[in-house]
Amino acid sequence: MKRFIGKCLLYTAVSVLTVLVLSAVLFLCIAPQYSKGYNASIIDKMARLRSLESPKIVLVGDSNLAYGMDSAVLEERFGMPVVNLGLHGGLGNEFHERMVYGEIGEGDVIVVSHTSFGDPGGVSEPLLTWITVEDHFDLWPVIPEQGRLRMLKTLPKYAVRCAGLAITGKGNLATNDTYRRDAFNEYGDVAAYRPDGIHEKTGAPHTGLPGVSEICAGRLNRLYEECLRNKASCYITVYPVMDDGQAPSPEAFDEVMAGLEELTDCPVISRFADYYFPPEYFFNTAYHMTTDGAHARALQLADDLEAAGVRAR
Repeated sequence: MKRFIGKCLLYTAVSVLTVLVLSAVLFLCIAPQYSKGYNASIIDKMARLRSLESPKIVLVGDSNLAYGMDSAVLEERFGMPVVNLGLHGGLGNEFHERMVYGEIGEGDVIVVSHTSFGDPGGVSEPLLTWITVEDHFDLWPVIPEQGRLRMLKTLPKYAVRCAGLAITGKGNLATNDTYRRDAFNEYGDVAAYRPDGIHEKTGAPHTGLPGVSEICAGRLNRLYEECLRNKASCYITVYPVMDDGQAPSPEAFDEVMAGLEELTDCPVISRFADYYFPPEYFFNTAYHMTTDGAHARALQLADDLEAAGVRAR
């Protein structure tokens, strides 16, 4: 029995040592390999967030914000600097929410725009999360605790991909589409021009009704409480809907949001009926907007924030 236990301890020790050595090689010698990709924009977004003095406007959510906001409109209307933290739905809502913790100051306006409120939390796509944070250790606290074991399990796959990119010389290269780091402007908006009617992809799925869960609502309540502790405000807005005759009705959306409002203390300041936009305002999915679409949506959000009591500084 003692011999068996000894072998188990030796195996564990060797495994841990192997992981540590390989991780050191990966993060000290190979990574990063995605520094010019779309998700690497998190580096610039977080740097801006940490550099801005309060009061400021902070947009929290996925790519519906990255591809669907003209932050200059909000900055001009309210006289506060804006940072758009919108990134990628594959990272999960909790990841996006955690980006703002520790950076909330007095007078800040936090605006949350998820494309679903029914997620269970944690890490949605662990490999994508590695590609996002890479060797930027200051970003690792953003990773939800309950998803870190899944992250560890996919570390070898990330390491293999990085090694392959390094060996072939294909790492740290920008693409020619809008999914690249330098497609973003200083606010964190995708600023590469996206004209009406031009689509990079075909067969983009139409959005359905968003889900609502107590888990997500609970996290939003904690974020709302964190804002109150820091004398900041927090609001929920909605994502844009393609008005092509196939979308759910505004009444159906209202029922969903009524369920969310029952579970959250955070005010829902927008109604989907105001966020139905013509198809030509959408770029390559039903969540992404053209340049003109993003501007129109920003104007509507500014009106909603003003109606909620946000005043120019």
